Parts: sequence; structure tokens; C-alpha cells
Amino acid sequence: MKAIYKYFFLSVALAVGMTSCDNKDELPDPGPLDNAEKLVAGTYIGEWTRVIDGTDEVETGKGSITFSVDSENYGNNVSVMTLTAEGIDLGLDDKTTSVCNITILSSGDFTYWNQTASNPFGTTFYGNVSTDGVAKMYYTKSVRDGRKTTTYNYSFSGNKQ
Repeated sequence: MKAIYKYFFLSVALAVGMTSCDNKDELPDPGPLDNAEKLVAGTYIGEWTRVIDGTDEVETGKGSITFSVDSENYGNNVSVMTLTAEGIDLGLDDKTTSVCNITILSSGDFTYWNQTASNPFGTTFYGNVSTDGVAKMYYTKSVRDGRKTTTYNYSFSGNKQ
């Protein structure tokens, strides 16, 4: 019986002694330690452009996009964005705040979007934020006046302040 215990403990000691603590496989870089919505948060000041679809008619105006952390969805890559504009109608019926999904791309840039047409803006939108702090946004609104429908293409480009 002593021989069985002796060999048992010897085999346990050998098994423990041969276990390696060093993982030779290189683990991929997990990326930034913060969430995308926290890294993008801030105000981007720039210029709005509105083009009537099918024409050369262009209207511009100063404005901003502000991204803020949504405390209810923090960590889920959801941000709250607020739009402002001076001298240009954004076609949003004074509904200038909406949530958007936001994620980090492999390049380090960020992309954001809301593909739900029932969001407060009443249209789908998308955009990106570069590592240089430049935010861009795009959306389209169609307005019907009697039998005529006019489509406006909106874009924004601005720098983080």
C-alpha cells in the first residue's frame, strides 16, 4: 500500500512539475481599453451641406455634431448624438437628438449608424469619425409637397473641439 501512495504522489509531482506557465502563442492585441462611445464623445464643429437630388443646387451652413455617452446603454456601443445648424434647414423638424450604434474599425477609425427609419430624425443615417478627429455624417430626406417629391442629400464634415 505504501508503494501505491509513493507512486501516486510521485506521478502527481511529475505532472505538476511539467506544467508550463509560459504561453508561447502570441495573443492578438485587444485594442483600446475604453468603449467606442467614450472615445468618440465630444463636439465636432464644421459645415453642413444640403444638395437637392438631381440638381446642382447646394446650400451650406455652420453646425456641429455632439456625441455623448448614453448612461443607460454604456458599454453596448451606443452613443447619443445631437445636431445643431446655423443658416441651413436640416429637415429634421426640430428633432435633433438620436441614438446611434458606434463601433471601432480595424483601422482605428469609428463608424456610426442608425438604420431604423423610425428614429427621431425620421431617416436612416450613417457616418464615421477618423483617428484625426474628423467626423462625417450622411443622410437623405424626401419631402412631399402636393404631387411633387423633393429629395435632399445632407452631409456634414467637422473637427473635434
